[in-house]
Amino acid sequence: MPLPPNVPTPSRRSSRIAYQRDQRSISSSDTQPQDSTDSQSTQSSSVVTADTSSNDNGPVDSSTLADDLRESRITEEGAVGGTEEPRGPLDCAICLQPCVHPAKLPCSHIFCFLCLKGFAQQSRRCAMCRTPIPHNYLERPELVQVPEPTSLENGYQWFYEGRNGGWWRYEERMSDEIEQNYASNAKDVFETLICGEVYVVDLAQMIQFPKHHPSRSRKIKRELLEQMGRQCKGVAGIH
Repeated sequence: MPLPPNVPTPSRRSSRIAYQRDQRSISSSDTQPQDSTDSQSTQSSSVVTADTSSNDNGPVDSSTLADDLRESRITEEGAVGGTEEPRGPLDCAICLQPCVHPAKLPCSHIFCFLCLKGFAQQSRRCAMCRTPIPHNYLERPELVQVPEPTSLENGYQWFYEGRNGGWWRYEERMSDEIEQNYASNAKDVFETLICGEVYVVDLAQMIQFPKHHPSRSRKIKRELLEQMGRQCKGVAGIH
């Protein structure tokens, strides 16, 4: 019986080479999708570049693009910090409430007229920046909003006696406070803040006076606004 031919046994070197070939083939198959992804991203980026460099009307001029960017920047700055007047009620830095009859000083700070009147009579300087206030300012204040004649729901209004005759109408907040005490009959005498000074309002005697100067009393009264006529000089010192 013939002997089978001798089959050559693979050497260690040939086995190592075959193994390395197998590893390279596996590695190349694993990295193939990544290469395709990179090529797709490269293609997409080239498409974007082509879109931004040209349009239906031809290539974009660099000067036109600069003008567009400048206009966009100006628009954004105007929207964020523009020079438009603030909308909504103004808040007073003295009473920390919405301004009643807001008045603007020459330094451009705005306060309630009565709050402004209080520190103007005491120091003659702005309460915010200490800028001097003109001596005749209270006679001719710069009003942001001109007061309009108003009355309570029942048509009545509260007035206080002027130094040189006539009657001044209380500003709205003060008039409402007096009316609430008058209607509730809770207190005939109560204290309130007027022009930064504590005042006593006596509804039994119908007078008001500074708490620390009782001798400087003035008469007060409750009357229909239309019945006052020319006796009413204005609102809280504002003609």
